[in-house]
Amino acid sequence: MRDVLVVYKRSSFELYAASPDAAVQAYMRSGSPDVDVMRRSHDAQARALETVTGELGRRGVRCETIFRADLRPIAGRDLVVAVGGDGTFLEVSHYVTDATLLGVNSDPGGSTGFFCCATAESFGASLDALDQLPRTALHRVEMVRDGVRLPELVLNDVLYAHANPAATSRYRIVVDGRTTTHRSSGLLVCTAAGSSAWMYQEGGALMPLDAPGLQYCHRGERSERPARADAVAIHSLTRQGTLYVDGPHLTYECGLGCEVLLRGGRPLRVVGDLAAKRAALG
Repeated sequence: MRDVLVVYKRSSFELYAASPDAAVQAYMRSGSPDVDVMRRSHDAQARALETVTGELGRRGVRCETIFRADLRPIAGRDLVVAVGGDGTFLEVSHYVTDATLLGVNSDPGGSTGFFCCATAESFGASLDALDQLPRTALHRVEMVRDGVRLPELVLNDVLYAHANPAATSRYRIVVDGRTTTHRSSGLLVCTAAGSSAWMYQEGGALMPLDAPGLQYCHRGERSERPARADAVAIHSLTRQGTLYVDGPHLTYECGLGCEVLLRGGRPLRVVGDLAAKRAALG
C-alpha cells in the first residue's frame, strides 16, 4: 500500500457556524442543546481525521486528503478511506472505480455507519491487518440519460421525482418489455445494498448483498408493492423532473421527454464483511 486518498466531510456545526444567514448564526449562538450535540460530533470528526492521517503517516504511507464536495473520478489509488458516516461513504462510492474503499465511522455514538468497518480507535489495527480483512463486493447502478452514461455510479438508491416534493411525478417506465404509466410521489430504485435503507421503509424486501438486479417502487401509489427488475427505463412526463442520487447532494435534471435507463454497473470493493454486519444489526 503506497498511495491512499482520505476523503472527509465538513460537519453540520462547521457549515452552520459559517452560514451567511443571520437566523442560522443566531441559532448557533443560542445555547441550544442541539447545537451542543452538533459541536460534539464536529469535535469527533476532527479527531477522527487527525487519527487517520496520523496512523497512515506513522506507517510511511503517502496520503492525500480531500473534502468530499471536491471529489472527481478516483483512479490509480491503492486504497480510498472515507472518514465520516454512511453519507460520506455513499458520496465517495460514486467516484471509485478500481480502488478498494474503507469506511471509518468518525462518530459511532451518533451514526450507524453501516458501510464503515473501522472507527478512529480501530483504524490503526485495521491498517495492520488490511490484507487479512474480508472484502464485500457491492453492486451499483449505472445511469444513462438521453443516451449518455452519467459518470457516477449509484450504491444505494436513485429517486426520480418532481423537484417540488408536494407535486405529482408523471412518468412511464419499461420493465421486462412491459410499459406502464404512473402518477405518484416518485419512482424509487435501489440496489441490494440499498434494500435495507429507504426502500425498506417503503415496504421493500431485503435483498442479499450479493444479489444482482434492482428493486423499484412507485411511492404513494395505492396498492403498489415494490418489485424486482434487471433494468428500469424511465420516460419523464414531468417538466421539473429530477434524479436524486443516494440522497440530496447529487442531482440531475430529468425534465419532460427525458429518457433514463437504470441498469447494473461496475461493482464496488469494500473492506469488511457487510453481510455479517447487517445480520448483527438485525
